[in-house]
Amino acid sequence: MDADLVTRIAGHPKYQELKAKRTAFGWWLTLAMMVAYFGFILLVAFNKPFLSQRLGEGVMTMGIPIHGIRPEMVADAPTIDRILPAFHAFAADTVLVAHNAAFDMRFLQLQEQATGVVFEQPVLDTLLLSALVHPQQDSHGLEAIAERLGVAMLGRHPALGDAIVTAEIFLKLLPLLAERGILTLGQARQAAQKTYYARISY
Repeated sequence: MDADLVTRIAGHPKYQELKAKRTAFGWWLTLAMMVAYFGFILLVAFNKPFLSQRLGEGVMTMGIPIHGIRPEMVADAPTIDRILPAFHAFAADTVLVAHNAAFDMRFLQLQEQATGVVFEQPVLDTLLLSALVHPQQDSHGLEAIAERLGVAMLGRHPALGDAIVTAEIFLKLLPLLAERGILTLGQARQAAQKTYYARISY
């Protein structure tokens, strides 16, 4: 573009007005995102039960915007006191594999008193394992890991889709761990706890 034209556009009052509005909008949007982010962090730190408060049977207050499951969709679904013991029996004598497992395990812990179910199985976290094999990467979110490893996303946040993607990611991580001499469950758990993300708790 001609330099003189650029100068005239930059000096035009309408352009200056638009630029000011865009800058102001950017700051307000940033502020709103920071309030939402730190508000969630404060909830996790100081009011975990709020995150598990129900709007309807089996639906979390904070989860609806993420997974899109509304109360009427699970109105006839079995309650946690029936589902959790069944899942506990299904997962007996196994290793639990999850992404950002600390988050999910915390919700299970919140249900221990109500259900009498305690999960003591060993856990492998694909977030920590990804940080272990790709420490130079900035993101270890599920989508980022899937893209790096060539795993197709099946739709984000529905439980089945996330479980399948996590399982495929785990299988892709196994040979990468083996390249680093990590061959056993104990070695994987010990090495994962040395990563930065192992400090995260909920």
